[in-house]
Amino acid sequence: MHRRQLLRGALGTGLTGTAFKSVADILYDVDRPLASTAGAADLVHRQTVAEQHSYGYAGRAPAEALADLIADFADITPLLRRPQPTNTRVELSRIMAQLGGMTAIVLHDLGDRREAVTWFTTAGRAANESGDRALHAWILARHAMVPLNFGAPNAAAQLAEQARRTAGTAPTAAATLAAAVAAVAARAHALAGRRHDATGALHVADSLAESLPTGERADTWFGHPDQKHHVHLSHALTALGDTTRARHSQARALALSAPTSTLTRTLLRLDAATCQHHDGDTLQACEAATRALTDIPAAFRTGLVRSRANDLCAPSPRPCAPHRPHETSPTRSPRSNPPLGTRCALPDRRGFRDLKSQLLLRPVFHRLEHRIRAHVLICWLALLLIRVAERTTGQTWRNTNRQLGRISQVTLAGPAGTVVQTTPLRPEHKAIYQALSVQPPARVTAFDPR
Repeated sequence: MHRRQLLRGALGTGLTGTAFKSVADILYDVDRPLASTAGAADLVHRQTVAEQHSYGYAGRAPAEALADLIADFADITPLLRRPQPTNTRVELSRIMAQLGGMTAIVLHDLGDRREAVTWFTTAGRAANESGDRALHAWILARHAMVPLNFGAPNAAAQLAEQARRTAGTAPTAAATLAAAVAAVAARAHALAGRRHDATGALHVADSLAESLPTGERADTWFGHPDQKHHVHLSHALTALGDTTRARHSQARALALSAPTSTLTRTLLRLDAATCQHHDGDTLQACEAATRALTDIPAAFRTGLVRSRANDLCAPSPRPCAPHRPHETSPTRSPRSNPPLGTRCALPDRRGFRDLKSQLLLRPVFHRLEHRIRAHVLICWLALLLIRVAERTTGQTWRNTNRQLGRISQVTLAGPAGTVVQTTPLRPEHKAIYQALSVQPPARVTAFDPR
């Protein structure tokens, strides 16, 4: 009532500066709470930002993408603290769930497991408040990847099952992703010989992927295109030891992956190296894994990539053997293929031992720098020849040296003269010379009659 009287008095004197100030103050008081709500244009901007992030890294390093995601996430937080219309609050909660889930994915890729779980939990609450069941199921399914990739497959299976129940029976991307995650998490059953559970989950994932509508096949973090489906199948089949089908999925995923998808392509290469290890070609697997890590910039050697590489090299039990109908036993003894970490370390250790012992790299009996360098270079070249011989013959240098060391040169001297001859070559000796394309020693190397 007091304000009304003041306004009447101010306006009664005409549209003076005092009157305009009073009107402006009232307009400001009204506009301030209105501005605190998110308008249609602001919501469209937030939706656009979330969509831009959903296309993945797009060549950016994970740390750079994380900074952008957190900055955009922080812009929405003040809006949710203020009173908003119901529809606006629902949409803001959905956008916050999307940004929070994508932030958790990047944290997971960076190897920060604890922070990733925290962000997935917050994103799940936001999705639940928005009422978007498909988004909530997607967050749960992506959350399951954290324990899966960091050594807790049973917990991952529980989260994947929760995601599948939340998604319902509709063929959504979240349901397909949950089935794929459950298939990979089922490696715990596979290691125990229970292949049926794992293969059943894979069958469900394939069936759902084939029936996905076009809208769910978008090549984003929220969609489930063929490329992403084969990435998950690659990991699942590799963990199960089905290397033939895993290689098919790896080839399909690589063909469908953009050249800028550095992390995805590196993880596929590590899966391929694991398949080589399962098939018994451990040295080639070690070299392939090393190339996969060294071919990418340091900013992309994130926690997830290191974790996969550690899983590849860790001395863990061998997964269930590939399914072969003509075999009666579904498993092979872990002793048939030693851990890759142990096998990968052997060439390096043996190389240093060969340099120091057989090639006499140390001690160095030289004092001038150029002679020391020449000595080291000659030893390195000798080690290179050793490795070439091992690769060519398929035998260790110790075995080759031992076999060829049994060949002797004998000098026979008598009244008729002197003969220098070589002991007869055994079949294993001839095989080594033939593999190395080296001419074997002649039976008689010198003859001096009198």
